[in-house]
Amino acid sequence: MKVWLSKYPLFLYLLSVFFILHGLNENYKLVPAKDAAWLALFYIGCSFILSLLCWLVYRNFRKANLTAFVLMCIFFLFGSVHDALKSIFPNSFIIKYIFILPLLFVLSLLIIVLIKRYKSYFKQAFLYLNTVLIILLVVEAFIISRKIAATKTPVTSLSKELTNCTNCSTPDIYLIVADGYTSNTALKEVFNFDNTVFETELKQRSFHIINNSFSNYNATAYSMTSMLNLNYLNNLVNLNDSKENLGICYENIKQNQTLLFLKETGYQFYNYSDFSFPDQPAVTNPTFLLAKTRTITSQTLSGRIYRDLWYHLATDLKLRSVINNYVYGQLRNNEKVYKLTEEIAEKKSDPPKFVYSHLIMPHNPYYFDKVGNPTSIEKLQDYSGANRKDFVEYLQYANKKLLDLIDHIKNKSSQPPVIILMGDHGFRQFNDSTDKKYQFMNLSSIYLPNGNYSSYYDSSSLVNQMRIFLNTQFNQKLTLLKDSTVFIQQ
Repeated sequence: MKVWLSKYPLFLYLLSVFFILHGLNENYKLVPAKDAAWLALFYIGCSFILSLLCWLVYRNFRKANLTAFVLMCIFFLFGSVHDALKSIFPNSFIIKYIFILPLLFVLSLLIIVLIKRYKSYFKQAFLYLNTVLIILLVVEAFIISRKIAATKTPVTSLSKELTNCTNCSTPDIYLIVADGYTSNTALKEVFNFDNTVFETELKQRSFHIINNSFSNYNATAYSMTSMLNLNYLNNLVNLNDSKENLGICYENIKQNQTLLFLKETGYQFYNYSDFSFPDQPAVTNPTFLLAKTRTITSQTLSGRIYRDLWYHLATDLKLRSVINNYVYGQLRNNEKVYKLTEEIAEKKSDPPKFVYSHLIMPHNPYYFDKVGNPTSIEKLQDYSGANRKDFVEYLQYANKKLLDLIDHIKNKSSQPPVIILMGDHGFRQFNDSTDKKYQFMNLSSIYLPNGNYSSYYDSSSLVNQMRIFLNTQFNQKLTLLKDSTVFIQQ
């Protein structure tokens, strides 16, 4: 074994596997194992190509593999080292890319020259690196196996509280989430805007407005997971928007109780959201929620350059296509979700439809004013979303789009559908000491073909509103929970 480890450069390829395994441990439940495996193979391929390029310099495979290993270490460790330097030397010149990138270039050249001049056969170096990487892999594998063993398997079966209703009507159901749509109370008290005109339009379409509605959580993943699972999230680790907690949400929303019940009742599910469900991946390009392997790749040298420099470079060079992709990515997502929702409303199908459409509006970026005039690209480059006037303008634009979508759904449906129009939480982009309660206050409205709104009550939270819906539409006997809020620290 010792001779073998002294001879072959396994460390070059084990490094990629270690980096991915470590990334999986750091981002447990956030990165799909299949995507992580493909990323590992990609990095292994890059390592092999880099070793071939180094061979052109040395004409010596041992030196080439050793150099490739050092360069890949720089590539993989850049994010962690840069973060450490920023915490030790905040606002210092040595953490700026104008200093770091030339330094890395010079350091890489120095490594290439030193290894080229070195006459050793590198047996000890190969033995040491192979041994260390194997040990590190064993440690990472042990850690992730412990996490898997300790993980509570998400419930994938229907709760005993939910029972089949054989004689219930099964109209199409449209759950339309307008992200960050706050309540009229909040609009009046914080924004000095009265949204009664929009609510009146909804009432004229036979919608019921749940006054003083509020979300149970102030962040999308938590709010939607809780609501669709008909319960509070009891397994969060501290109350912050951590990768671990997001992973818990992503796992639990996949097989949520509402979806399981509706599938059991015969519904066909259509996912037009940023979330991924079994056999129904997200239809949008990731600009809002964490995306697959991005949490791992963002730690690499190229990932940090893309995150921190690419957009600024594109702006300086006036690369219009790059700027447009960055600024208008969410607008394209909204347009896609909107179009898919319109199209599915036109589609006739035997099984009833459950359509979940999640529009990132009136959440920032605020693309239009109230009459539909586009916001300048220069203004859109400010992603803070703190401008309250722009929010109100975009909200009024969203009102028209939402009413048009509702009318389209009702007109194209062969039978009157259920339409739930709601915000997943309230406005959050406050840059002052505004009361946190406003982050929970949301729009909530529902259209039921049978017009039975007697069980709905004002000042109710989303987790109970979904329980009331299932009780009303499908004769369930779900007891209501205490209406309360849980603040997630961003």
